[in-house]
Amino acid sequence: MRLLRKVSSVISGCVIQFGNAGAVLAGVTFLLLVVLTLISVVMRGVFGRAFMDVVTLGRIAMIVVGFLTAAYTLRHGRHVSIDFVVDRLSGPLSRRLRIFGLLGVVVAMAVIMAGSFEYAVYAMEMNVRLMSEFDLPTWPFQMIIPIGLAMLIAQLLIQIVGEIRSGFDAKDKGRDTLAKQ
Repeated sequence: MRLLRKVSSVISGCVIQFGNAGAVLAGVTFLLLVVLTLISVVMRGVFGRAFMDVVTLGRIAMIVVGFLTAAYTLRHGRHVSIDFVVDRLSGPLSRRLRIFGLLGVVVAMAVIMAGSFEYAVYAMEMNVRLMSEFDLPTWPFQMIIPIGLAMLIAQLLIQIVGEIRSGFDAKDKGRDTLAKQ
């Protein structure tokens, strides 16, 4: 059990660092988008022409913000969740239902991650490019989706391990209490 705790602690630390890096990158991306939008509005007002294709940059920014912050958001308990049924159940049953739900989300995210990865690889092989002022390949931006989902899955697995460990810890505390009596 000590080895499992050590390994999960190291993995958890890595996932936290990647999640934090994703959140910082998303924040910087959002800030740059705001600045570029402001510049574009001013240039449109002054020169009658926008700075650049801010709409395309906005779409790319939303991919970065949406997917690279998913693990960070989950870790801080900011994802939408409906817990009113699970919270009314007893400890062990509630824990099992939470684990089952988290496993379901892991499976769904893994399927979406695999599909989005295949699509990004297809875009790379077919040399699909942005249809805008920017003549850039689309696959680097499409690859953000499976990367973000992989980070989310890792965070979900950490939560599952935490739920399982809390079940073992609760059993150990119960045994300790019985042993002291």
